[in-house]
Amino acid sequence: MSKYVLAWAKDEKIREKGRFGGFITSLLKFMLEKNIVDYVLTVKKGENFKYTPILTSNPEEVVECSGYIIYATPNIAKLAMNVKDKIAVVCKPCDARAIIELAKRNQIDIENIFMIGLECYGTFLPMTLEKILKNLKIQKEDIKNIEIVKDELSVFIKNGDTIKTKLEELEKMGLSIRENCKRCEFIIPRMCDLACGRSTEDKTTFVEICSKKGEKIIKKALEHNIVELKGVNEAEIKAKEEEEKFAVDMAKKWQNYYFKNESLEERRDFWFGMFNRCIKCYACRDVCPICYCIDCILNPWRPLIEGGKVPPSPSFHITRIIHVAESCVNCGQCQDVCPVEIPISRIMHKLNKDVQEKWGYIPGISLDDKPPTLR
Repeated sequence: MSKYVLAWAKDEKIREKGRFGGFITSLLKFMLEKNIVDYVLTVKKGENFKYTPILTSNPEEVVECSGYIIYATPNIAKLAMNVKDKIAVVCKPCDARAIIELAKRNQIDIENIFMIGLECYGTFLPMTLEKILKNLKIQKEDIKNIEIVKDELSVFIKNGDTIKTKLEELEKMGLSIRENCKRCEFIIPRMCDLACGRSTEDKTTFVEICSKKGEKIIKKALEHNIVELKGVNEAEIKAKEEEEKFAVDMAKKWQNYYFKNESLEERRDFWFGMFNRCIKCYACRDVCPICYCIDCILNPWRPLIEGGKVPPSPSFHITRIIHVAESCVNCGQCQDVCPVEIPISRIMHKLNKDVQEKWGYIPGISLDDKPPTLR
């Protein structure tokens, strides 16, 4: 089987409901019906940009999850860590990378997980997306689909109209994609079993088969007449490569912006000033997919960090950084949940890039590549 295929659901209702032809929905439904997996872990979209992660064994509930989500999703890796059964997981690249990092630390049995990755060109916080739609005078109930294509946000309306806005213009209004997404170079989740994204053809999914497990599942779905496939021409592959290169080049520009060559004194003053905002709510630790210790060294009954003191000693954040930086996947969730808006994912990502430069270690890409501290 070719590494690249265009795929869509055989079921017309699922194909019409799906964002790109319902291929993923059909595959998940099939895997549950044939007991290939016990559960599916995915996200169910609700009203007003609310979303709920669901772990379901009901094939019909999977169908209800079909559609678009372009805003920040919950911590899929952390949820997957708590499931010991066989599951199929729908995840973004940062979620998939976190799952692989947890597997290296024996927190997840990767043999029990089938990963379907969604290509990701950035996500918005729900409140930011609401402000964008208000600015564009778009009613949420009128939206059929939302996509980021290169440097534009495209909102597809149910009446057939498409409203496009340059991301640069949104940036000027303070309505940008999440900061970590701007810096992210991992657009296509090739660390998954299947990497899925948009195609130039309507109602089809561009699928990159990334593992033997992925190829085996597609063959089974074909045998049971669940999905339809066709080959991908060179023009389609080239378009995908160009789109990915554009996004990676933009990410590197944002990294140059955020990782400025400041003096040691300037960096110290900035970050210690940020740490002085801390109210020690532990949200950054609790949400981090790489933090999994039950008895954390930062807990107040441990001797390292003095209890009852706000802001805590800078060693609170420095300790977290030392523990996590080598395997940070730049998911940005620590920054999303911080009530005092410390840009903590920025320093984590910067130090992670330093680790990459010194040891050549890129977290979450391969199970065979061990972190420097585990070598």
